[in-house]
Amino acid sequence: MTYTRLGIGLGIVAGVLLVVLAFTTVHALKAPVIGVIALALLVAGGNWMNHIFGIQRKAQEFQRREEEPEDS
Repeated sequence: MTYTRLGIGLGIVAGVLLVVLAFTTVHALKAPVIGVIALALLVAGGNWMNHIFGIQRKAQEFQRREEEPEDS
């Protein structure tokens, strides 16, 4: 749990640093940063809507393979 929080915190710090760099000095980063932010907002919005509407994910179904006879 601690490593998860540490990873999320470092990811947020790195993201903020990239946004600041993109809009102040390195203008070539502006388009990719805006794209990543837009994608993150779309995913977060979709998850939020699933939660609000009560849509639950369907459990994965695995098909068992038939056992092949072994040659003895």
